[in-house]
Amino acid sequence: MPGAATTAYPFVPSQNKQTSDFGKEMTISYLSMKKGLIYVALISALMASCQMQEVEVGVPAPEITARVEEKPSTRTVLSVDAEGTGTISWTPSDRINVFFGKTGTLYTSQNTANAASTTFRSADSIGMNELSSTNIWGLYPYNSTASCNGSAVSTMLPATQAGVPGSFDDELFITLAHSNSTDLQFYNVCSGIKFSLSRDDIKSVSFRGNNNEDLAGDISLTFENDRPKATVEKGIKEITLTPKNGATFAKDKYYYIVTLPVTLSKGFTITFTKSDGSFGVFDFSDKSVNLQRTVFSKKSQLDTYAYFYGDSPLKDVESLTYIPDSADGYATVFYFRPEEATVDMKFMISPVSASKPLIKAVEDGVLRIIPVATHHTTRSLADVVKELTIVNYNIDSDGLLTVKVNASGLDPGFFKGECGASVAIRLFDGITERSSAFVPLNKEFTGLEYAGELYHTARMRDGKVWMTDNLRYIPEGYVPCSDLHKVDAGVYNPVVMSEDKTKVVFGTAADAATQGYLYQSEVALGLKVGDIKTPEDAQALEGAQGICPEGWHIPTLSDWVGLIGKSVGASTNVNAPYYDGTNGSIQLLNRDGFNLYTCGAVTIQTNVATSATLMGKLGRYEYITSGYLAGSTYAGSTFKDNVMTNVQFYALMPMTNKETEAEFTANGSKLNYRSAVSVRCVKD
Repeated sequence: MPGAATTAYPFVPSQNKQTSDFGKEMTISYLSMKKGLIYVALISALMASCQMQEVEVGVPAPEITARVEEKPSTRTVLSVDAEGTGTISWTPSDRINVFFGKTGTLYTSQNTANAASTTFRSADSIGMNELSSTNIWGLYPYNSTASCNGSAVSTMLPATQAGVPGSFDDELFITLAHSNSTDLQFYNVCSGIKFSLSRDDIKSVSFRGNNNEDLAGDISLTFENDRPKATVEKGIKEITLTPKNGATFAKDKYYYIVTLPVTLSKGFTITFTKSDGSFGVFDFSDKSVNLQRTVFSKKSQLDTYAYFYGDSPLKDVESLTYIPDSADGYATVFYFRPEEATVDMKFMISPVSASKPLIKAVEDGVLRIIPVATHHTTRSLADVVKELTIVNYNIDSDGLLTVKVNASGLDPGFFKGECGASVAIRLFDGITERSSAFVPLNKEFTGLEYAGELYHTARMRDGKVWMTDNLRYIPEGYVPCSDLHKVDAGVYNPVVMSEDKTKVVFGTAADAATQGYLYQSEVALGLKVGDIKTPEDAQALEGAQGICPEGWHIPTLSDWVGLIGKSVGASTNVNAPYYDGTNGSIQLLNRDGFNLYTCGAVTIQTNVATSATLMGKLGRYEYITSGYLAGSTYAGSTFKDNVMTNVQFYALMPMTNKETEAEFTANGSKLNYRSAVSVRCVKD
């Protein structure tokens, strides 16, 4: 059993007599019979022979030996020696829950000084079945509402915590034990942060994950691989610490915020509230943060990382008004699957002048934008049921707030038409809050069904609807090829990394299910290999439907430049929505759901080449770093001895041979027409 420390079993008394764990002998009389009067009464009452029932009588609960986990940092007393090593102690009169199977009992420690191991006793009596139990659970701190179903313990970690210099507050840091005996080894459940402050005017510190992770609340505890595992039943997303003694925290003293173990995938935000009501915010969103069980992340003078505001940036905001995209005033939830649903919304901040402090607050990571949803079966709205999350947002100097909301948290009944839903936007800076009215939602399926396959689509900020999956269509008469000597196959299997990550190789149909197939330009444009014989033939194909569904086409140079701004053979469109000032940006595209990635290509230089090569592996990178999306605008041709040997079209070339996603580019490039590349279609 997890947590078992010994194979000894509790002492089980004989029928009439036992020696308790306290060494006191006692006699248990199950039935007393006083001479004949009782017999006469029984005979008279029952008019039959005597019937006797054996009744279970409670016995004193056994002593418990409790030991703490030999790692810092746990329990209410934590001392640190000169080398910084933590030591752990039970304090006098500590209280724990002990569950014999499902039956819980209050136990109190008997030590008179801090100790790593001590005896706990209970004033309660328990039944004989409980006394002989080999399924014993221990929980610190004692919680009168805690329960055990025999295989897990339910308790809670509070989100409002009191700060104690150098330690945690009493009865805060949760530990769990499980054994087949009364010798209980307690293991830490929680994590947290340890910090000091450089000033003495901070009255509260609030801690929150930037991706709305659960940090506290109602939890179920069990053991997995001999260590505690917490499952959140009803989570709380923000923990607030206030000084236990005094109006403000002491300067240069360490305090602890206790959390559940969790990975904060987008970092965290800490809000410091000063005694005068002003506040500061430390937003750490550079990378994910893993809060591990038993480990406290330490940061000295934590407040020095925060930006402090004299006034709330929201103080002048009077209203937040939804700007509808449709006459009915609804906002539209676009979805391919419910778990991928999003809704784009625009709001006007009033007065416009109030937006300027908010722009600064966004830059400093101070302002939180929180969408909240309601569900209803009539036009009347229900209570707020759930926070949603933001995909991205922006505030401009004209007072316009634009947000893309992840709507996957809406009730499944909304997508089935069983209930309605509405969303409001809350602005919160750690002190002040402003909210919009609730906006009713409708829904629109964003998928495209074509030749038996479903494709994601998205309306991008260029105003056009694009496929956001690579085409997986196999035209009639073609079989996907994996032979580099077949230079006119028309359709090729996708390119993938080799198992040892040293080169690219052909993949399989299974890879095509996620990456799509690779097409030579003539096939992509609806022809057969060899059909383009003159430059005029190629020029006539601009905007062709090709192998796209009806009503869609292979992108033109104008489509590419309008989307990402930059291409060879065209003037840069600095107003393109996904141009970052230097290049077309994969990061910006993907924030809006374009789902662009690099998937290599089959390179064939001319129409007289006899073999092909695979493209996609660059330098030290262990993933594919380049590729193309086919285009339909003629970019030039090459002749030898008056015979056309090559034609080029303008294509999109994504490149990921950089260290960060912010550096990944997507610019227009020229593509040899016999090379085989990915295809995405754009709606007419």
